[in-house]
Amino acid sequence: MGFDPASFVERPRLVGAEVVVDGAAGRATPLPGDAVSLVPWVLQPAESSPVRASVLVCAANDVRRGAAGCAGAPLALVPAGPAADTIPPVPFVVPTAETLGATGQLLVVFASCDRGALPSLDPATLLPSCDDPAARAELSSLNLPLAFSPELANRHPSLADETFTIDTRAWEPPPETTPPLGCARDAETTALPLVRVPADAAPPDADEPYAITLSFTTSDDDRESYGPASSPLRESLQLSHYVTRGRMARSFSAVDATSEVSQPITIDWNPPAVGEIAAEGELVRFTWIARDLRGGFARADRAICLSRD
Repeated sequence: MGFDPASFVERPRLVGAEVVVDGAAGRATPLPGDAVSLVPWVLQPAESSPVRASVLVCAANDVRRGAAGCAGAPLALVPAGPAADTIPPVPFVVPTAETLGATGQLLVVFASCDRGALPSLDPATLLPSCDDPAARAELSSLNLPLAFSPELANRHPSLADETFTIDTRAWEPPPETTPPLGCARDAETTALPLVRVPADAAPPDADEPYAITLSFTTSDDDRESYGPASSPLRESLQLSHYVTRGRMARSFSAVDATSEVSQPITIDWNPPAVGEIAAEGELVRFTWIARDLRGGFARADRAICLSRD
């Protein structure tokens, strides 16, 4: 039996978190003393399941010496809120430089449960659990680099100004609300393209599956230079692809430090087998997460109405 690819959203997934620094829009690395709100990004499958999460924030130990852990007592321990499709923002204040000492990053740990179950997190072992044995307990962690001077701070990349297409058609961000079924009567806009799969289309597990080409651009200004002025380094971008139905041809793309951005990144998406597609149209959600590997995140969402001939 094969495994589902990493791009397939088959359960609620925490795929990243945006750092929002109070008074410093776009800055990804907080400074000591900054008030921060960490905005988790949770993706829901085609049939959503409410999630809850307990969150711990602490100064990270030296990760060169083993698995990431806390170098001291938690700086913040946020209990789980009400069950919802996403996790609420996590506010905290970065300690002063004197308190941080040699620590150059924070560790953020999420203990989450689906089915609306109540999670708990053992601060000593960092092991999660749920009060419902049928729920799935997951542990997600994020290392949050710090900056100790404004000129060295990293900024988030952005996908908001990039061009997305689906089979060469313009593709804009999706409407805020769209029902999971019955979208065919309202679709065929740039925000919700209608995609009809032919009756004779090969399924995604065929040797040559039916494919639809997705495309998006990246920009040179999304990758900062950093390090010594005499020999600066250039950021790379790692791009993760996610979808709620069908299969992506690959789960990741990359723009390395030496790449000149000129051609869009393209990827094939294989719809589900025709017999599994609702004739009245069903919503399929796509998400891209960009990481600059220095603490910066960006997100882009798109959606289609999938139907069959």
